[in-house]
Amino acid sequence: MLKDMIDRFAVGVEGHFPNALLAQPTLRPLYADRYGGSGGAFHGGSGRCVHDSIFIMKGSGPTALVPNDVSRAYRHGYLQMSQAIKQTIMSRVAQALFPYSAVPVLALIDTGYDFDFDENGRDERAAIVVRENFLRVAHLERSLFFGDAGYPGPDQSEDALRVKATIEFVAQKYQLHTSQKALQFLIDWLDIVCRQFGFARASRLWGDYLVSSNLCLDGRWCDLELFQTLPHWGRGRNQVNNVFGAEAASILNTFKSLKFYFSKYAVIERNAKMPISNTNEIEAKIEEFFLDDCTRLLFEERPNEMVKQRAQKLILSIYSAEQTFSYDAAKIDGIEIGFGEPLKKLIDGLVEELKAVIS
Repeated sequence: MLKDMIDRFAVGVEGHFPNALLAQPTLRPLYADRYGGSGGAFHGGSGRCVHDSIFIMKGSGPTALVPNDVSRAYRHGYLQMSQAIKQTIMSRVAQALFPYSAVPVLALIDTGYDFDFDENGRDERAAIVVRENFLRVAHLERSLFFGDAGYPGPDQSEDALRVKATIEFVAQKYQLHTSQKALQFLIDWLDIVCRQFGFARASRLWGDYLVSSNLCLDGRWCDLELFQTLPHWGRGRNQVNNVFGAEAASILNTFKSLKFYFSKYAVIERNAKMPISNTNEIEAKIEEFFLDDCTRLLFEERPNEMVKQRAQKLILSIYSAEQTFSYDAAKIDGIEIGFGEPLKKLIDGLVEELKAVIS
């Protein structure tokens, strides 16, 4: 069985792994999945993933969907072993804990190949992770800035046909035969995503980089090597300036993008009113699920309504107070700084009140 798995999944883009390391140093047809993004996309889809329709392998080397003018970090197509191990672990944690689960890593393969990922003279082992194939939200969006256009059969023309076909497939699969059903489908998807983010906030599990290519259409997370646990509810900021607690704008952007493409390809009427139109409405949804999950995690038994409301008011006060503190979540020293004394005193007081309510 192990040999069959290696023969099937130990694959690499031609010319990017030494032949001696490949289980089958022969040509084999595999596919890179095309997808876009909520604001367009400069890539054409997966830059380091290939699939055989059933399983998808990440870390296979660069695909033809990577533009030439991106940085080396996005162009080399390999996956660091450290990231592969983290994704394997976090995918199983998220699969077990999150209300709408995650796409699990089914196998982790050591390629036997070392690569200088950071161009610092220190090689690190490259790995391949194997997952089931899945439908990203980004599969329903255009890749507006990739490839060429302006003549019959260019990349952009094919990309438009790809999105049209994907929207039609989704409409048929979920029986979205009317504009009302299609719009309700998107509203239900939004609730699922906000539910996922509410739990992530309650448990301080942060996805670090929210894009539609990291979310499945059924609500599951699908790329988890950047997930991390945070020490508190402060406004952790990563290297690309995403901020913990400020996810609503990205979610709304993706929701609007999906509504646009569903309307463009005649699944939703073009004049249909947007049911959600601002980030405050998204944040209210996340907050509701966040407070419910905090209550569920704090109380062994379901509290009465008065106790629940008091506890949730205190939880929200603690969250709001901690959100006034900003730090660099990408650096461990940012986690060690902690709160200043006035803020710490305020939070400690609220925590003591919450403990009294719980007991």
